Amino acid sequence: MGRGRVLECVALGAAMLALGAVSVGASAATRGLGNIDTRCNDGHGLLIRAPHGDVSDLLTTETSTGVTIVGFDTVTPSDGTQVDPETYYAVGPDCRLDHRFGTQGIIRPRLPGNGKDLYVVGLAPGLDGHFFLLASGPAQWLIGEFNATGSLDVAFGSHGWVSLVPPGADTGYRYPYPQDLVQEPNGLIVVTGENARPHADVASFVYELFANGAVDRTFGHDGHARVLPEIAYADDLFVQPDGSIAVTGVLGGGGCFDMQINWLEPDGSRDVARDANFNRSRSFPSTYGFNGADFVDASGGVGVIGSEEPCGSTAATARSYDAAEALTPDGTVDRGFGNHGTTYFSMPNPAASDTSAVSLPNGDVILESVSGSTSYVQDFTSAGIPIRAFGHRDTLRIATAPAAWGYSASVLAGARGDFVVVFPANHVVTIEERLG
Repeated sequence: MGRGRVLECVALGAAMLALGAVSVGASAATRGLGNIDTRCNDGHGLLIRAPHGDVSDLLTTETSTGVTIVGFDTVTPSDGTQVDPETYYAVGPDCRLDHRFGTQGIIRPRLPGNGKDLYVVGLAPGLDGHFFLLASGPAQWLIGEFNATGSLDVAFGSHGWVSLVPPGADTGYRYPYPQDLVQEPNGLIVVTGENARPHADVASFVYELFANGAVDRTFGHDGHARVLPEIAYADDLFVQPDGSIAVTGVLGGGGCFDMQINWLEPDGSRDVARDANFNRSRSFPSTYGFNGADFVDASGGVGVIGSEEPCGSTAATARSYDAAEALTPDGTVDRGFGNHGTTYFSMPNPAASDTSAVSLPNGDVILESVSGSTSYVQDFTSAGIPIRAFGHRDTLRIATAPAAWGYSASVLAGARGDFVVVFPANHVVTIEERLG
């Protein structure tokens, strides 16, 4: 992760034109940008079938060793009743199951207390091929660490699990959610989430843990820091090389949503300088509401994606579209990116809140957005310009399935400098490594 510009990718609504194309060299065009890498299961990708129903709650992450972890529930198509436990698959760079992981590449981890009243909400990569499982439970965040072979790392926390109770955690409204986790190269772990209070009282926090799962009591106030305004839900975080932390969240109220970013110093205190430069998205009209945000490394920096949709006076007349805004490391808009700091995407679908993005080693950023039964993917340069040689006229279309049971497509960084796309279609999940 880097020191360059900060890129904020959002899906916006209104009639604004996409930036023009740029030409790419013959070498890039002949690679077949967007095509499946022939080294990925001989160009066929990998299909994982849910044995007794439809895929639900699809979760993905890419480990530091280039293994894609894919997890999901299986539910009945008619009413979404869970029929199989959460199952996790390890997929190698060749798009085949990694048989060093669990039993023939598959694990079904047992959660504390046999998983009663616990809900897995996310995956995150760790060091040395490890990964973390994030779960929500009564008045707690639950974090488990698994090693590269799929077994619990019992040196982490209590037999592999850490429970965190955010201040004011409430079980009467809904369970508190840990939203994102980052493990730094020095082993420190930063995790963010919210306390599940009713909407007007919800509060978001950042915790710092040592590599063994113990809370770092010197961070913030006794190991945690309050971030974002009231009624703002933490969504994602990014740790910069100097240890400073950026947290993004969604601010609700008044029928519209808006994105907020808070910056923390490495010790958990507020980064006043960056917060003064950038606290919210400023390039977009105030009559648009933001919903959802995720960080993505972009050209040696960090970015944010999500969806921005018309609300208030524009709700009935305007429509959504996709855009990206770049920020410098100090939190100001980078006017050299795209058109005075903003670039617009030409995806044919109305923008969806279901988006993901990933950066490639060459500085490109892959953006994915799901609308209806199609996943749209685009490749744009670090200057914010769509690459026309990617897919068909700059857009790759992948047939998927509507997110009836809480799943979506996602893009991840590949082990060979390409990208991995994971997408569901009813009872099947497909994993493909594609050229970017």
